[in-house]
Amino acid sequence: MNVRNPRPQVSLEKAAELIRTLYGLRVSHVKSLVGYDDLNFFFTAAAAAAAADSATSVGGIGKNGYVLKVTNSQDSKQPGQFLAQGRVMTHLAKEGMRYATF
Repeated sequence: MNVRNPRPQVSLEKAAELIRTLYGLRVSHVKSLVGYDDLNFFFTAAAAAAAADSATSVGGIGKNGYVLKVTNSQDSKQPGQFLAQGRVMTHLAKEGMRYATF
């Protein structure tokens, strides 16, 4: 990773490991999604991982799957940007905005 190519290098296997470690989910399927500067992965979870830390595990298993975003080296220096994106998505969901699913 460098300034000329800030895109992170994360394999499908590493993405599944991150999901298990950070969110306590055992991945049943993972695939890469198109992204410009970031890496995005769509995944479905079979169940909570056996060794999941209760502080990081999610409350239940979503049947429609999830998206894991791995931010590039430049944008990750601006965490407020992601907080704002999350707030916009939460607001739009509350207003009933529909979005594409896989």
